[in-house]
Amino acid sequence: VERVAHVIANKTETDIDDQLIEIAKKPFKWIVILFGIRLALLSLRMKSSIIDYSNKLAMALIIILAAQILAGVVTIVIQSWGKKFTSSIDSRIDKDLVPLFIKMSKIIIMIIGILMALATFEVDIAPLIASLGIAGFAIGFAVKDSLANIIGGIVLILDKSFAVGDKVVIDDDLGVIHEVGLRN
Repeated sequence: VERVAHVIANKTETDIDDQLIEIAKKPFKWIVILFGIRLALLSLRMKSSIIDYSNKLAMALIIILAAQILAGVVTIVIQSWGKKFTSSIDSRIDKDLVPLFIKMSKIIIMIIGILMALATFEVDIAPLIASLGIAGFAIGFAVKDSLANIIGGIVLILDKSFAVGDKVVIDDDLGVIHEVGLRN
């Protein structure tokens, strides 16, 4: 499969497909092995709690590996979009915002993957999802000032209100802007 994918990827002009192959290579190998284990367990046609548990464990690992591949794909897509988008605008977006979006998307994808993996063991994930919502609400209140600063930084970067070297006056204090980042 890898050889065929490389032959197809060599025919394209971008290197995105090469990156996708590299990211998916190891997890895909393990997914194929785990599917083989699942098929072997199903072919035994035995009703055993060990076989049932092993089958569920293999499926949970497949889900987590698929989430890992998806997180890698999303990372590559966001990076390539960021490079294309920032080539015409400001490089600060590529340096500050793109890594933020990548981290957020990876966390969301892995949380969803873990919840789906838990569901294969017939764990009721509704209370976990509710707990995540409550925890997000509590964390949001705890770090609301920092989040406000980060959102303000994103707005400053996108709006280009201030640039390095601008002079500003805040409460009768004169200063020069040295850097515009996400938090300051």
